[in-house]
Amino acid sequence: LFEDNSLELFSKTNGLAESNVTAINYLESKKICVVGYRSGNVDLIQGLDVFNINDIKLSNFVGNKQINDITFRDDKAYLSTGFGIVVLDLDAREVSDTWFISSQNDIVSVNQIVFDQSYWYAATGNGIFRADVTNEFLANSQNWTKLEDLPFPNLDYAEITFFGDDRLLALELNGTESAIWSMDLETETWGYLPGFEELQIFGIDANQEQLIICNYRRMERFGTDLTSLGFRYTVTNPLHPKISNENVVWVASQFGGLVRWGT
Repeated sequence: LFEDNSLELFSKTNGLAESNVTAINYLESKKICVVGYRSGNVDLIQGLDVFNINDIKLSNFVGNKQINDITFRDDKAYLSTGFGIVVLDLDAREVSDTWFISSQNDIVSVNQIVFDQSYWYAATGNGIFRADVTNEFLANSQNWTKLEDLPFPNLDYAEITFFGDDRLLALELNGTESAIWSMDLETETWGYLPGFEELQIFGIDANQEQLIICNYRRMERFGTDLTSLGFRYTVTNPLHPKISNENVVWVASQFGGLVRWGT
């Protein structure tokens, strides 16, 4: 989708390395779309040009190399993968660092990461970890701390996001059950986000103004006081909502394609 709202289809036939895409994100400052694959392969799309980075795919690591999510900071891409976090230098088009948040004898799959002025937070298949954002040695797992005060510290946390000015939300998945946990950033205490106990939640995203929750056939917006903003959109199996800087919500639907919600 270009600035004039035109579309260009990218596939293996015109440049993409593979077809099993598992993560995608766009860095506006560099006009680069980063695409991650199940194999660990990475493509950079800039304009109509595609550049492949296969360092992860060809690495000697034996195990899950899937790219689960992509986050940007200081014009670098931080790839949440099946074995840790890979830092990608977008200018040099190469891997510049790899962070293991647990010992290499106990590899943890990282599902998503976020950061604020103080910490990196990593949602993983075995709890939530954090590290000082100013620490230059995050490849050392000893510089990561598991948040053991989380009521269920060892479960699978699929997504993590900041909500409003003072909350960190984490989506817990436990089989067919799900829950949203909220941490007060000032007191660092966790609490259960009420009102969503009976929902099987597929994805969440939030910013300072609103929270988006996706469950089967429905997306809903909530204000910072958790009051429904009254917006609903029926779509089959909405997954992975993303709120743009213009408060437009983009949602990947399992059967309905890419859905744009908002003006």
